[in-house]
Amino acid sequence: MKPTTKLIPQPFIDELIARTDIVELISESISLKKAGQNYSACCPFHQEKTPSFQVNRDKQFYYCFGCGASGNALSFLVNHHTLSFPAAVEQLAQNHGLEVPKEHFKISQDKQKKMNILYAMTEMAALFYEKQYTLKAHQFAQDYFEQRGILPETIKQFRLGYAPSEWHALHDFLIQKNYTNEQLISSGLLVKNESQQRLYDRFRHRVMFPIRDIQGKVTAFGGRILNQDNPKYLNSSETSIFQKSHTLYGLYEAKQCNKTLNSLLVVEGYMDVIALFQHGITEVVATLGTAITADHIKRLFRQTQSIIFCYDGDLAGKKAAWRALTRSLPLLQDGYRIQFLFLPEAEDPDSFIFKKGVDFFKDYINQQAISLDVYLFQELAQRVDLNSLEGKAKFVQLAKSYIQKLPSSAYQTLITQEITKYTGLTLENLNHLIGLEADLPAMDTSDTQAKAVSAYTKNHNMTSSHEAFPPVYSYNIPTIKASVVHRIIKILLYYPHFSADITLETLQKLQQDSRKNTQLLITLIQFLQKTLCNNVSMIQGSWYNTSLGQLLIEAQLLELPDSNQNIDLKQSINQLIEKINQDKLASSPTQDKLHLLRKRATMRSIP
Repeated sequence: MKPTTKLIPQPFIDELIARTDIVELISESISLKKAGQNYSACCPFHQEKTPSFQVNRDKQFYYCFGCGASGNALSFLVNHHTLSFPAAVEQLAQNHGLEVPKEHFKISQDKQKKMNILYAMTEMAALFYEKQYTLKAHQFAQDYFEQRGILPETIKQFRLGYAPSEWHALHDFLIQKNYTNEQLISSGLLVKNESQQRLYDRFRHRVMFPIRDIQGKVTAFGGRILNQDNPKYLNSSETSIFQKSHTLYGLYEAKQCNKTLNSLLVVEGYMDVIALFQHGITEVVATLGTAITADHIKRLFRQTQSIIFCYDGDLAGKKAAWRALTRSLPLLQDGYRIQFLFLPEAEDPDSFIFKKGVDFFKDYINQQAISLDVYLFQELAQRVDLNSLEGKAKFVQLAKSYIQKLPSSAYQTLITQEITKYTGLTLENLNHLIGLEADLPAMDTSDTQAKAVSAYTKNHNMTSSHEAFPPVYSYNIPTIKASVVHRIIKILLYYPHFSADITLETLQKLQQDSRKNTQLLITLIQFLQKTLCNNVSMIQGSWYNTSLGQLLIEAQLLELPDSNQNIDLKQSINQLIEKINQDKLASSPTQDKLHLLRKRATMRSIP
């Protein structure tokens, strides 16, 4: 019996594309410069002197007006790094600390459907909590944020809310939306009691902090209790759309406020992020009451090359900082920068900025933040007596375990050289003691990489719905003649929910047109109606390297008029249907023409 072929699930591919910042990915290979809303460079796919290669962060899309090369994050890895599609997925997954699943496509479709339901439930819950917060009966929740100095516009920006004290308030609200108990439990918002008979709300009598992913979708919540009978802060349980180990609160808001994140300040609490944002410090995120993880740090470095870990100056804060240092070491590359900032004892960023003001806080960062190497050696030096030979020897042994965690780089060499100032040893002796070899010849990895990719494809014996790719696009379409179909597709790309308004009767009328682009439009409409996909890069990824994919690229280059897009969509579809009817009429002889043709045929038959 022939074994069932396994696929890389489309939802996983979609998730990878959605999580990736295409500007950061491409800038690792070529130098990009800001050009208005886009980033530009000389095209890496053909020789040119004037930059025509454009990358758009919001659309997660690149396009060259010279050679027509275009696509998303995965297509760039495939075409620029000459990887097979599975190898490109594997590399992108590693960047995000994810494991590539290999499962049947039908199962992955079911998984995507469940994820869509979770997104819908968490969004409805966010709306519910926001509404509850505004009620007069819950004035005490409003008083809480007012006493903390949080302004109404900040509350709106972060979508803050309130969970009522009743046991089943959210449950009753969501049940009315026709969700099943199983779905409610899977959301992490409701809990079964010990007898497993009844459901009750996880969050009760708490002010609520919606947690959003990098696309702005609500995935989970944090809640602060308004009395002291329960844990002070409580988070949603983990689900398929929410994992604490790589989620950063405030990252979506930071990216919305800053086109480029020059640095990211990492704090510990929701209110720390909100207070700093309100004072104009918007390059800030927080972990969710958990210790910093490698996944957190990887995600931070995908957004910026400079991280400042900010902790309280007490013992707990210093332990957290040391944990952040040790977990950062294996991820440090040349050009990356990590600093540590300790606040005065009994202060956190929230209280500190309200007491001292934003200017003082910024000066404090500039003056008090110390680099990773300084913090490392300060801590190690406190554990030994550097005035004795034994202490210096122990210092080298302590430093050794940390230096070895660093990837081989110029930074590793420089930080090793710093040890000479503490011990008097030469760099050569230190390299020998620590186990580092200096001046190793560079390795040509091109052949190694090709063998690795070949082995991956052979060993995994897998295919994908996007398995075959040409080496580079060569459409050569610097200009595009816009059509009605292009306009309809452009609107659907950015307003995919409009597809639900397109009736079966309308689709049947469109199906009367045999032209290729109209048939591709029908395929897109049916896809959107079936999958409820609402992300441009995911839609593109689903049709990458197909005729429809090329049509999506062409449509995306068009500028939409500043008008009501829903009305424009309906008008454009009606215009297309009218054109189809006109073309049918023009191609069909009228009764008079038929009569004339028959008469001419009869005349030719007379001898």
